[in-house]
Amino acid sequence: MRVISELTTPSLLEAALSLPTPAIASFLGRRLTELFPDKVVVECSSCGFDLNGFVDAGHCTLTPLSSLGYSQVITAWRGCGTELEQLMAAAEGMVCATDDTGLVQKPENAFLQVTWEGEPRELTQVSWQEDHSTIRLYFLHAEKRESIEGFYAAVCEWSSVPHAEVLVFEQGQWRKDRALFKAIRSATFDNLILAPGLKEALRGDLTQFFARRDVYLRYGVPWKRGILLIGPPGNGKTHTVKALCNTLGVPALYLRSLEPRGMFGSEHESISQVFSVARKTAPCVLVLEDLDALLKPTNRSFFLNELDGFAENAGVCVVATTNYPERLDPAILERPSRFDRKYHFDLPSERERAAYLTLWNEKQTEALHLTDSGIAEVAATTEGFSFAYLKELCLAATMAWINAGESAVMDEIAKEQVKLLQSQMQTAPGEDEEADPDAKPSRRERFHKLMRGEDE
Repeated sequence: MRVISELTTPSLLEAALSLPTPAIASFLGRRLTELFPDKVVVECSSCGFDLNGFVDAGHCTLTPLSSLGYSQVITAWRGCGTELEQLMAAAEGMVCATDDTGLVQKPENAFLQVTWEGEPRELTQVSWQEDHSTIRLYFLHAEKRESIEGFYAAVCEWSSVPHAEVLVFEQGQWRKDRALFKAIRSATFDNLILAPGLKEALRGDLTQFFARRDVYLRYGVPWKRGILLIGPPGNGKTHTVKALCNTLGVPALYLRSLEPRGMFGSEHESISQVFSVARKTAPCVLVLEDLDALLKPTNRSFFLNELDGFAENAGVCVVATTNYPERLDPAILERPSRFDRKYHFDLPSERERAAYLTLWNEKQTEALHLTDSGIAEVAATTEGFSFAYLKELCLAATMAWINAGESAVMDEIAKEQVKLLQSQMQTAPGEDEEADPDAKPSRRERFHKLMRGEDE
């Protein structure tokens, strides 16, 4: 290994980062080529190159090369949150994995030795913040180009498939979300209360779609599907989507935003990326959260062209949600070939509210139980409550019971919390503030979002 003079290398990365960002790659490529005249230096695209994930999976090792200069390596604590957060996660049926704990070290701006399949290579990595995103550059240097390309291809191939993660698209790029994967794995139809027949219809619809590929092909019917979940916030759409993804046994892709990354991206480019990955991943579920917020006059036509691709979209099941169907263009809402079925998630009936309270009761210790008559009375007096509001009611009642002392009666506390929440609902700002669909969220929307937490 060639040892570089201390007069040149220690300041190389600092010098690169002091330049205007368009010049960093060119500067580093030229300087590394000069420093390693006997090696091949290749600048590698960071897109689809999840080096940290590859290392975490045990497929290669990274070692800082002190002989080439200072390497910035950040040490962070990767834990499972506070004890309260763990208890709340357990109440939702989620378990903190042991491999998510302890210290983790990640290189930022560094000279590294990469050992893969017993053979060492050298890597120079530099990163910086731009438009609230982290930009990374990778330069691999080795004696043979085949050694570099083999390693780069192996990392990209591994990165293209989620591993205990879900691919999420936002800010113009795909990222892997392990927390969402865990949330999906913990979501089932067993812990979901919906209107009679709704769970069965949804589960049967999509299960049969993925199971009957041969039938579609035999009769020349495009093997694609689109369903739209419609209803006010907090009534189970998000949980249903996660339960479907968990049940169907095919990869799930989430689209959360079409906003481009940086000033030079475009929403059309984002849409192309989303459907390109969906087609390569098929059979899969493509989830479009808050469809009314994703689509705008500037991107609607391009989106519909991608959605209408019959042969190209084979095996792609699009599951979209909307809180405001009135904001959707009729070309989306009323054309069956785009969203074949529409499932409505209305506010729960008294019977469904009682079923939700019973399910909540079963998860609590006996001291926190509502009586049967208490469940019936609370269910009868919570007309207009969404499931998210019922959850808030249960949490608020639990906290109030704890504050009141163990001699308190849960039925009475729950009734008081019902009155409190009803008062808040009545004093919330009116719907007339939401006339403009392109405006920022109204005070009422922000109020409801606060009340339901992260449910929707």
